[in-house]
Amino acid sequence: MRRVGLVTLVNPGSVGLSHDASGKACYAVFDGENVTLKGVTYQFPRTIAALCASPLPRSVVRHLELVLSPEAAGNAHD
Repeated sequence: MRRVGLVTLVNPGSVGLSHDASGKACYAVFDGENVTLKGVTYQFPRTIAALCASPLPRSVVRHLELVLSPEAAGNAHD
């Protein structure tokens, strides 16, 4: 969170690409003064199945699978 003049900027990042090693989908809640980061579990296998069914090249799907997997989240800072 950063205040620039009268504007408050909040950039929690991407919902599905957690960088806190939780393996959860993360989001931010701004109550007008404070930002709270939240995390919820999500159906990783369902996401990967949808990616596999998409027209994306298999190499892209494999990369996303590696990045999005809960196991990869544990190594986010390695």
